[in-house]
Amino acid sequence: MCGRFLLLTDEENIELSGIIKAIEEKYPDRNVFALGEMFPGAVIPVLANMGNESGCGVGAGAGTTVGSHSFPVDQRRILSGSHGATTGSHCAAADPHCATADSQSVTADSCDAEWRMQPFPYEPFLMHWGFPFLGKARSSQVINAKSETLTEKPMFRRLVDEHRCIIPASAFYEWAHVSGAASSVGSSSIPIGASSAKNKKIKLMIRPSSARTAKGAYYFYMAGLTSKLRLFSGSYADCTVIITTRPSAQMAEIHNRMPVMLDRAMADYWLSNAGIDKIYGSGIMEPWNGSLDIVSVQ
Repeated sequence: MCGRFLLLTDEENIELSGIIKAIEEKYPDRNVFALGEMFPGAVIPVLANMGNESGCGVGAGAGTTVGSHSFPVDQRRILSGSHGATTGSHCAAADPHCATADSQSVTADSCDAEWRMQPFPYEPFLMHWGFPFLGKARSSQVINAKSETLTEKPMFRRLVDEHRCIIPASAFYEWAHVSGAASSVGSSSIPIGASSAKNKKIKLMIRPSSARTAKGAYYFYMAGLTSKLRLFSGSYADCTVIITTRPSAQMAEIHNRMPVMLDRAMADYWLSNAGIDKIYGSGIMEPWNGSLDIVSVQ
């Protein structure tokens, strides 16, 4: 699952810095969003393709910039080869500029080269993380949606075509069960501190290795869905859930689910007009097959 995640920014990350600045300009009177660890029920930043006529269903109008900003993708942030090589047909589906005459493999970095200096086309929103279950306990809400059953579950099947979004993140958290004598987690030997080893559960920070910038920051996207729903307070708000998938081999040592993580090309395709069958066929709903940087945190 994905029960908590981290969002941080720095001046080096042009793309994320622009997104945060655009949110601040769009919501000047809302002092409810802060960078750091994000919890279910919190207000979190979400991006949707409002230039797409179908949109995400949370607003009207089209735009080709984030707020009043037009800025390039941070070239140091491109997740080169994060899902391995992609075929020419998959690349072309994600972006027409990347079409190749043959089916030779290309990396996400070479695919991105043509449009990395284009304006970022998605509109930012602040949304409530979780779909509330009204009539139940105030803490009862759905925060994740399984990628394998999106078209089957009544709560999600009406959203998969026109209510997609992406959630920027620096890391997500998961908890591993360890014995008091353990000094590491899993066959990858994730080290844990002496004080942490006394606990039965160890909090782990997990990030795609290829999402690391030159100065050590991390940045990627998670796939999500949106819907306008009534909160426990009685008011209506735009809400979001994070889509999860089965774990990669590395993640399986920690948990049986992980968020659907996307690089920029995959995010563009997820927010395109592509039908859900094409989305599944593209492979972007599959587990992250690149390496993960995993560290224990207090």
